[in-house]
Amino acid sequence: MDYKVLIFSGNFQYGVVDDFIEGIVDGIGEKYQIVQVNLSDKSNLASILTASLFDNVKFIVSVNALGSDLIPHFPVMNKIPFFSLLLDHPLHSMTRFYGTNMRLLCVDKDHVNFARLVGMNAEFFPHAARVKSNSYLDKSFESKDGILFPASFFNVDAIKEKIIKFFPQGFELLNDGIVENINDFLLKLGFMDNRRTPMIQLNKNSIGVLIQCDLYLRARRRLQIIQDFAQCGVSLNIIGSGWSASTKLDTHRYYEPEPFNELIQRMVRSRFVLHHSPGFNLGLHERITYPLLHRTMVLAAGNDYLKEQFKPGSGILFYDEIDKVESLIKSVDDERYSENVTRGSEIVARNYMWSKSVSKHIQ
Repeated sequence: MDYKVLIFSGNFQYGVVDDFIEGIVDGIGEKYQIVQVNLSDKSNLASILTASLFDNVKFIVSVNALGSDLIPHFPVMNKIPFFSLLLDHPLHSMTRFYGTNMRLLCVDKDHVNFARLVGMNAEFFPHAARVKSNSYLDKSFESKDGILFPASFFNVDAIKEKIIKFFPQGFELLNDGIVENINDFLLKLGFMDNRRTPMIQLNKNSIGVLIQCDLYLRARRRLQIIQDFAQCGVSLNIIGSGWSASTKLDTHRYYEPEPFNELIQRMVRSRFVLHHSPGFNLGLHERITYPLLHRTMVLAAGNDYLKEQFKPGSGILFYDEIDKVESLIKSVDDERYSENVTRGSEIVARNYMWSKSVSKHIQ
């Protein structure tokens, strides 16, 4: 019997997630027939979504719990292993996956803990990368220039208004000086702690507010980093949507968002890619894996997990204080740079490729 693998996808901005899905397809290889269904393409979806679609399916794969809404209509899906890669905190997909038999693949260990807390089958699936073409690779470090920071603008004030309207007490807790990311906030609310009863119950409305809290924390920290770099006179090449004349700082250069394959080429041309963790303190991010794989160093505030995965001299230049960044960067000459990106790309190629992750976790 010839088995097939069913992959549910959608329309994703800039092709970032599409690249991840292609990496997963690479990992599945030629062992199974791949059937990919774009759930965002409504034109012929009705003719595709029939009972026969699930015949001889070995397993199902999706991103961010896409396809979970089909389970009530096709009960056979309950008998087929259904893996979903969550690229963000589980809160962002919880209204989709909660109560299903999906097997969640989480890119951060704290995400795994939260998903299991709400009764889901979850495991750690580190963020990975793939090389589409060797033409991206550039071994001439003299031509590399600047610090690239992929970051879109989020309106902190608009997000703040939503939180205050529905959860004013929560907004006070967000600003008590201890909370830096959504994991800290959930702990503050009593989640992730068996000794306490959470301050709020999880339902559709509260999950929506918690997502806004997550966005607020990310946006606040992102703007602070950009301001701190400007105050230290370190220029960033910021690429992303939403920036206007009133939100741009003169120290930095701003670029409109571009397709992911073009962004990778921009990474290759950059001396460093700045990584700002969106609360993934026990996991990786594409701002780490893709630059390193393509032989560009990463600039990042250190945390224990990252430092354990990438020892000194392994492609990530860690900083503790932003006012020391300029001198740190100047200390990396071409020889040291070459040694760093060689080790860094080897680590990613050995441990963090989508294709290899699939063989370990999805079968």
